[in-house]
Amino acid sequence: MSCSLQLICPDCGTEFGEGGRCKRCGNTYSWLKGGRLISVQVDCDAFYQQCYESQWKKKRYLNLTFADKLFSIPERTSLFTRRERFYRSHIDRRDKPVILDVACDYGRKLFVEYGTVAGLDVVLEPLYSTCELYDLCVHADAFSIPFPSEYFDHIVSSDFLGHIPVEK
Repeated sequence: MSCSLQLICPDCGTEFGEGGRCKRCGNTYSWLKGGRLISVQVDCDAFYQQCYESQWKKKRYLNLTFADKLFSIPERTSLFTRRERFYRSHIDRRDKPVILDVACDYGRKLFVEYGTVAGLDVVLEPLYSTCELYDLCVHADAFSIPFPSEYFDHIVSSDFLGHIPVEK
């Protein structure tokens, strides 16, 4: 493992040993991308997998008319600017915080400016790109985060709450 962040087994809460193997229950997790990406979840909900594998994002954007694309630019820019302003006002970069980005998708360069960043997402595909940006990426469900309690200085997320099933 090339990352200094502490990981715990999502099943039993014990710290990982060498090679991504749990010291207590013996579960083994796959390290990918030279130790910057670990997969602690094999199954992915069909809905989330379909969003990426069937090019859902591309189809949604391609079906827009030119006028719709043009008028959506200020809306997207405005939302992006407000998010950035919010994060900048709440995270102090002088402290070099440890940040967890839940449902990180392709990540945000802004967080890397502040300190050590770990990204977590249920879909594996975007994490291959995100691990080039973040210190560590974890393929896992947000309901079984493989880190100790109170480990992070900040836990951030964008556009995540709308994807939580009602029964959770």
